[in-house]
Amino acid sequence: MLGLFTLLGLYFLGFSDNVVYNFPNGTKKNSLGFVNPNAVGLITTGIVILGHYINKKIEFLSLSLFFYIYLQVFARTALVLISVFYFYQFILKKLSDKFIKVGITLIIFLSFLVISTLIIENGFYFARLMNLPTFIKLDEVLSCRLSFASEYILGKNLLFPSIHKENQDFSWANLVVMLGGVLLYFIVGLQFFLVFRVERKFLKFNFLCLLLTYSSLFAENIVYAYFPIGLFVAFPHALIFNYCIKDLSKFLKKKKFQQN
Repeated sequence: MLGLFTLLGLYFLGFSDNVVYNFPNGTKKNSLGFVNPNAVGLITTGIVILGHYINKKIEFLSLSLFFYIYLQVFARTALVLISVFYFYQFILKKLSDKFIKVGITLIIFLSFLVISTLIIENGFYFARLMNLPTFIKLDEVLSCRLSFASEYILGKNLLFPSIHKENQDFSWANLVVMLGGVLLYFIVGLQFFLVFRVERKFLKFNFLCLLLTYSSLFAENIVYAYFPIGLFVAFPHALIFNYCIKDLSKFLKKKKFQQN
């Protein structure tokens, strides 16, 4: 929050420039002193979400700040994340544990499909999808991120990390290029393992973290770029690490006991 207000203060005092992005539909995005308007939108989103867990006053002030900034930057991904967060708070959070697990499993299954579409036959099926009217429209909504990414995916073996460093502004494509399909399959598999291992007190919060993470991967690179949204991305992986350490410790103790 301190960093956000510092950069905004520098902008309003005239020490940093406002970059204006003009879109064909007439929309103008202001960066408010940031390199990209999406950055300030996502940082403000993280502040709203954290404010919700602190107290109502901070949440209200954060929401007011968010909508003021949104009217300047029109960061759609930020608006989607806020919508997903409050849809979870008012609707999904009230579901039973059984439905929560079904929801997590669905997210994991869709993630598996997306990864497979990007890497199978060296991106051939992803390129074919881009010719369908529905995906052409979706590409327009996502500011041509999909078609831009297809240029760097088609014809490449992405089962393993690539040396290509071009930022495609489409997180799924970036993750496939940076980490490789095999590692992503492994990570998704760990998330599926977590469905059966996670303690009840963490189940719903884990669901929220996965919702925020995977609903944003079609647009921004929040996985590694934007704190404090990154906290919600990291939480499921921290849980996995915690349970793996516990299970390994139990296994080693049991083995040691059997030897004695």
